[in-house]
Amino acid sequence: MSGPGLVQALQRVDECRAVGVSEVPLAHVPPGRLKALARYAATARAQAIARMPDERRLATLLAFAQGFEVIALDDVLDLFDLLMRDLTREATTQGQKTRVRTLRDLDAAALQLRAACQVLLDERMTDTALRRVIFAHMPRASLVDASTTVGTLTRPADDQYYPELVEHSQSIRRFLPALVRTVTFHGTPAGRPMLAALTFLTTSFTQRRPVMDQAP
Repeated sequence: MSGPGLVQALQRVDECRAVGVSEVPLAHVPPGRLKALARYAATARAQAIARMPDERRLATLLAFAQGFEVIALDDVLDLFDLLMRDLTREATTQGQKTRVRTLRDLDAAALQLRAACQVLLDERMTDTALRRVIFAHMPRASLVDASTTVGTLTRPADDQYYPELVEHSQSIRRFLPALVRTVTFHGTPAGRPMLAALTFLTTSFTQRRPVMDQAP
């Protein structure tokens, strides 16, 4: 799945909306009737539609156009879902490979900290002698480095590999402006932070140098 495919799908939605059919209120028409008209328009020959009375022909084509816009929008969301799954899978694979490469450094740092903890937990050791004994076996600088290494390389159990996903930002930026401009997202109260972020991104795309410290 690629970004250009999603951009093309977004362009189809824009083309449908440019006709203005989505602005025609049809709430009073039974949904089943609209689907039947749209289905007929999709399968009938152009000559058959041309021979219809004016009002019936307009109604049939309007139902088809509105239905096509809905289908095009569904395609956009399906493509977006597939694309983000691909990017997330790539980020996860990249993060796992990086983690495997750093396990040796992480193990070495963890063993140093374990040795320091063993001295700390030795009940025979007095509090005043702890630092002297620990630093005698492991220099302070080595413990600082080990602590920094553990803090840098350790990943949470539910790691989503967001740093690796950020590396795909250029790919995402190719379609994200068109996506948030074309699709109006809604959400539950739990999703309000995400909606606020999308609103901020939508306005930032029109700014040459958006002020990111104002992001929600």
